[in-house]
Amino acid sequence: MILRKEGCIRPKRKRARPGEFSDGLSLQDAPNAVWSADFKGWFRLKAGDKCYPLTMTDGYSRYLLRCAALEHPDMLASREVFEAAFVEFGLPTTLRTDNGTPFSRAYGVSALSVWWVKLGIRPERVERGKPTQNGRHERMHRTLEADAIGSAAIGRGIHSQQCSPMSLRTLTMPTCG
Repeated sequence: MILRKEGCIRPKRKRARPGEFSDGLSLQDAPNAVWSADFKGWFRLKAGDKCYPLTMTDGYSRYLLRCAALEHPDMLASREVFEAAFVEFGLPTTLRTDNGTPFSRAYGVSALSVWWVKLGIRPERVERGKPTQNGRHERMHRTLEADAIGSAAIGRGIHSQQCSPMSLRTLTMPTCG
């Protein structure tokens, strides 16, 4: 404090932080009203490669729409997974995510969120450090980790992880909790 007052310490330069699109969270009162999407967090496969599970759920039914094992959490791989989900289930009105890559960048705009807006989907961000605002989805991640990412269920590579019986069982059943 004293050093700062005397000018001995330079103030830190503030970085641009992702913005939030919404002024509140949307009601999850109908199918396809609000989808939640997130990366579960990476884990190592038996071959040593990293796996980044991208998950999508419908907020109303809590149905697990997608659980895709990706090699990298980038925009191109994520977009392919979203496209397949949109073809199969239709477009959600709102897509709720956290502020991480590839969902958000500086000022809350990323190539993925721009694409959603062009499709007529309203991107919605939870507040930084508030995962409870997306509690249904986070609870599903706990179930996913127990069932499909448990040490016995980890595959050798990305393809074997995606096609494992535990992953398929989790993928095709609605989530609980």
